[in-house]
Amino acid sequence: MESDTVYWNRRAAFYDKTVGNRRGFHRDQITRIKRALNPEDIVVEIACGTGVIACAVASHVKAVYASDFAPRMLEIARLRARRQGLGNMRFARENACALSCPDSCCDAVIICAALHLLAQPKKAMAEIRRILKPGGLLLTSSYLARQSLMNRLGNALMSMGGYRDRQKWNAEAFLRFLQDQGFAVKDSCQYTVFPIPVQYVIAQMQTLN
Repeated sequence: MESDTVYWNRRAAFYDKTVGNRRGFHRDQITRIKRALNPEDIVVEIACGTGVIACAVASHVKAVYASDFAPRMLEIARLRARRQGLGNMRFARENACALSCPDSCCDAVIICAALHLLAQPKKAMAEIRRILKPGGLLLTSSYLARQSLMNRLGNALMSMGGYRDRQKWNAEAFLRFLQDQGFAVKDSCQYTVFPIPVQYVIAQMQTLN
């Protein structure tokens, strides 16, 4: 975890530029997220990074609680919220597998481009189920390091710089993972992003027997 914190703190300074280079993909993903939310929703974003998504949706919902484990990412996210005058947001450093949020506290959870980075994604999903209200929404995405041979090679090159995908899914495996964790997929789309495509999913929490 400490090495991951160092890596993402180091990336924080130019993370927004990276997002900017993939503007079309991020713009469409944010549009889809906002479309899925309601004005009275309380939203939790896990692994919020520099707050691009959290700040984009804040004016469309009742409140946003955004967290990340990299302090530098959170500094930039807080600054972005202040500059935009968003008073319905709260930020905290959190472990995705051990959230401080109370049970059934939110209507939707956002966790984009993060589940594949986790060593224990099932623990994170258990926390997501715990904090979601019954029937709540999960808005998520994952890079697909095993979608093709080209993507595997691209992932290997990225790992040389310290980047690590601990879960190397293709689209089918990622969707199956979400379903196995008690979520019904309501909508899904794939973005062609070089060198690794991204699968975006809207899923609804189901009652587990």
